[in-house]
Amino acid sequence: MTGPVAQHPDTEAIHANLARQMLGMVFTITEEQNRLARLVLAAREEGMTWTQIGAATGKSRQASWSMWSDSLEDDPAWSDDPIPGL
Repeated sequence: MTGPVAQHPDTEAIHANLARQMLGMVFTITEEQNRLARLVLAAREEGMTWTQIGAATGKSRQASWSMWSDSLEDDPAWSDDPIPGL
């Protein structure tokens, strides 16, 4: 961003507020999506692979992973190995 807005002293605060508002929109999900997301997160914390999660949830490996990534092919975590730290 350039110009007067980028130079305004409150630019960082404005961006932080906008990000919070956007996150609120992104995470408006149904109860079923929330339940599945918690199940997937717990499974990842236990070290389950995406294939195992897919089998346990009745969702495909791609559907399980797509909850966490928009670009499956470009993401190094798109392997069947557990993602470190999750």
